[in-house]
Parts: sequence; C-alpha cells; structure tokens
Amino acid sequence: MISVTLQCFAQIREWTGRDSLTLELPEPVAVEQLVKHLAARGLWKAPDVLPPLRYAVNQEFVSGTYRVQAGDEVCLIPPVAGG
Repeated sequence: MISVTLQCFAQIREWTGRDSLTLELPEPVAVEQLVKHLAARGLWKAPDVLPPLRYAVNQEFVSGTYRVQAGDEVCLIPPVAGG
C-alpha cells in the first residue's frame, strides 16, 4: 500500500467537500487513475462528464500517465475561467 495526499482546489474542493484527502492505494498508479479511484470509492460528487483536468505532483505539472509514488502530493486542476 502507498499513501498519497490529494490537495483539493476550486471545483475539486466542492466535489470532495474537503481541502485535502489522504488516499491509500494498493500500488503506484497513473495520476489520471486517481479520478477513477475517487469515483469508485464515493469520495466525491463530480459530474458524469468531467472538464479536462491538469495534473501536478509535488508542485510540478505532469502528464496523466505519471505514476504517483508513496508520499506524493497530488493536485487535480480544473479549468479556470476569469478575466
């Protein structure tokens, strides 16, 4: 088992109801698979069709295929609108 921290900002915070979550995973997984993990465990109330997300691990942008490791801090970043 590995433990990672998910930092929740903007819409992600609304969907989880929390500022952060600690996730226990059976093994390192691609960061984009964390979305499936959250949904499968009922940890968020996200819409069926998600907006495109960006990913950051340990404060650096990564691709969705980046495999998280024990102790990583993960951010799922929704699109931001504004002016």
